[in-house]
Amino acid sequence: MADLWKGMKNSFVYVVEVCILEIVLGGLAAYGLARAGGKISNAFRTVNICIMMKRMKE
Repeated sequence: MADLWKGMKNSFVYVVEVCILEIVLGGLAAYGLARAGGKISNAFRTVNICIMMKRMKE
């Protein structure tokens, strides 16, 4: 039974670490794309909006 709780604790720690890392890196990427005015940033924003519109349609 102790192994089960140890595994659950390890899984929980892993999930929390990954979520925090995703939030931080996603925020940094979003900030960079929002401030950049280049062609790549505009193309990525257009693709992202098209994907969101397609999902709303379904």
